[in-house]
Amino acid sequence: MKMETPIFAPCDGTIREIKVKEEDQVAENDVLAIIDEKHIEV
Repeated sequence: MKMETPIFAPCDGTIREIKVKEEDQVAENDVLAIIDEKHIEV
């Protein structure tokens, strides 16, 4: 059974690495991707 669930990132940035593959089963709190945060200088 396919389910679609929205995923929200904790910050803005660029995806550096995806930790899962297509068809992988994931659980709550699994790390799905690594994000390089944007650093904004004011």
